[in-house]
Amino acid sequence: IERPADGALDIGGWDLGKALGLMVKSNAPLLEWLASPIRYREMPAAAARIAALAAETADARALAWHYDQLARRSLVEIADSMAPRLKAYCYALRAALTMLWLRRHGAPAPDRKPATAAARLCGAGMGAPVAGAGDVAQR
Repeated sequence: IERPADGALDIGGWDLGKALGLMVKSNAPLLEWLASPIRYREMPAAAARIAALAAETADARALAWHYDQLARRSLVEIADSMAPRLKAYCYALRAALTMLWLRRHGAPAPDRKPATAAARLCGAGMGAPVAGAGDVAQR
């Protein structure tokens, strides 16, 4: 299920069969999707069981590789551009915070909000600046 970003919405999702196949491969976007507070349509009991199973079976090394590549692509975009998008900085920050979380905990972060991860990893004072950067990037 894909809908291109239209400035307000960026909708994506998977049918159950594809989602389970991606879960077995520790697909990082699927884990982020399962941790997202945004729900278009949900069967709460089933979603909770799938999210718990995905977190239990996630391969931290596969996730770290994904976020390492995301950070590298974002940093290349920043280095190669005279006017890099703020979104590239936010992607690099999110990837770095996620890799730090994986290194310290060996498991996916409990939610996908960079501000929450920053506060939990670096102290409460870091949550607000990271949240502010994310708010600006979403505009």
